[in-house]
Amino acid sequence: MSALLVFKFLEVKIIRVDLPFFDPLLKIEIISLLFTAFAIVGIVNAINIIDGFNGLASMVSIMIFMAIAFVAYKLGDYEITSICVIASFSLLGFFSFELSLWLCLSR
Repeated sequence: MSALLVFKFLEVKIIRVDLPFFDPLLKIEIISLLFTAFAIVGIVNAINIIDGFNGLASMVSIMIFMAIAFVAYKLGDYEITSICVIASFSLLGFFSFELSLWLCLSR
């Protein structure tokens, strides 16, 4: 449901995936909506599964944000770079708290 709200109000949508047979389909609004919702839900579920395995999904998220920041920096998109770096350092603070708690409980 929240993925649909993002699509509707923020106008965030996937418009191409560089697959010649699939890109024309994404020009159709309903297919773009469904594919975007599927992608958002898939990413959220992937992070939840990672968190369920070891409870340290914040470290994986830090690596993902830093990879996106690196690519954005190389492409000259400094706004996305800044957002990803800020998110990474915010998660780093949370990760240090979570890791200390995890280490205490594992003894």
